[in-house]
Amino acid sequence: AIELKREMDQALLHIKTESRELLILIGYEPDDALIVDAELKHSDDWEKEIQHTHRDHDYLVRPAQILSLEAGRAAKEASRAWVPKVEAFAGWHQFNQRREDPEDMKDRQESVVGLRMKLSLSDGISFINEAGALRKEASAAMAQAEYQRKMNEAHVESEFDELKFLHARVHEAEENIKSAQRYYR
Repeated sequence: AIELKREMDQALLHIKTESRELLILIGYEPDDALIVDAELKHSDDWEKEIQHTHRDHDYLVRPAQILSLEAGRAAKEASRAWVPKVEAFAGWHQFNQRREDPEDMKDRQESVVGLRMKLSLSDGISFINEAGALRKEASAAMAQAEYQRKMNEAHVESEFDELKFLHARVHEAEENIKSAQRYYR
């Protein structure tokens, strides 16, 4: 009985403290009285009012998905960066008569056209390594986005379950109030 009285006094003190803070929060003086003369009711259709799908929360994961796509595109770009260097060349040369003495004038002229291609193996290996690293980064970003999506779904489900629990407590409190009113009459 002594412990029950102590807990009751502590609860009343807690209510008084919280009431003062609420009054200050809503712009009243701490010594004012807060009287609610309207009957407080709640909706039993609250589940329909907040019904939604998990896709409604996809905007929370979108930045991580975009980072993953950007890293994937960067990996694709890095894998295509290793291309050969191609140079075109052309030349024309006319020998003078002292160096060579062909019979015909057109035989003293020489023209050349061609393509030259260079491919650096060391650059290729570094591009391949960079592309692999970027692919792994993209995969990690996608895994992070999926993890975040699942955590958001779990959080929403937990909050929904807690709302159901609190709604049941409200109904229990209403029943307790009705019982107390019948008892005191």
